[in-house]
Amino acid sequence: MKIQSTLLGAAIVALLLTGCSPARLLAVAGNNNSFELIRDISYGDNPRHKMDIFQPYKQAASRCAILFFYGGSWQNGERANYHFAAQGLTRSGCVVAVADYRLYPEVSYPVFIEDGAKAFVWLQNNAKTYNINTNNLYIAGHSAGAYNAAMLAVKGDLLQSLGATQQDIRGVIGLAGPYDFLPFTDKEIIALFSTAPDEQTQPVNHVNGKTPPFLLLTGGDDTTVLPKNTDSLAKTLVQQGNRVRTKTYPDIGHVGIALALSPVFAGKAPVITDITQFIRDTEGN
Repeated sequence: MKIQSTLLGAAIVALLLTGCSPARLLAVAGNNNSFELIRDISYGDNPRHKMDIFQPYKQAASRCAILFFYGGSWQNGERANYHFAAQGLTRSGCVVAVADYRLYPEVSYPVFIEDGAKAFVWLQNNAKTYNINTNNLYIAGHSAGAYNAAMLAVKGDLLQSLGATQQDIRGVIGLAGPYDFLPFTDKEIIALFSTAPDEQTQPVNHVNGKTPPFLLLTGGDDTTVLPKNTDSLAKTLVQQGNRVRTKTYPDIGHVGIALALSPVFAGKAPVITDITQFIRDTEGN
């Protein structure tokens, strides 16, 4: 499996004509000045241990918070190019943090997931500063980022090593994630996961009865990360007695489901609406 490493597709070719980053233009085009953006926050010592936090205005106390991981085959990506996703997610009423994490070939499995755990615990420890309700702290991601989020939720030792638990995650939101994608065929994917037996790298093989609720979203036209990944993880979660909600959007592909997070393309699929409803249905006091 080769996971698409960029969100720059035919849908935003017109934006390319301006000479600017299309992903950044998506955020600018949809900016309704409803949030405050705090940039370049360090959650660790590595240069890649940075996050940007979006705080909704006109909200005395945060109802919820979302830590978002972007995709890119665990080899590419930077948080600034996913501000459009964070901006869209603030419409759920949540504080949204977009975190960078270390990439291959600098690191291999499971370091990029461990970075996610570090970012999650950092948000817990700095909740008051950034108006974060730790009772309702969600993790979300697209593609490889959805894999990272899922692994944090099902593989409990990653958080336990930092003093947190799976139960500290209020819910998991996965968009077009690879959760059950053996056998590996791409040489870079083979290399970056070569540090563990193949079966141990799959989220579906770590599910237990202690995982938080899952919302798994996928596109019916996704040929990059096949919808069967969502089906497999959902089936296993149910078998282990966990709560899971799934939805497949017809005529939406791997890039389209991510673009639907942007206010500009929100009409393509009700991704934000479905995420907001999931949060309302699962949030605590």
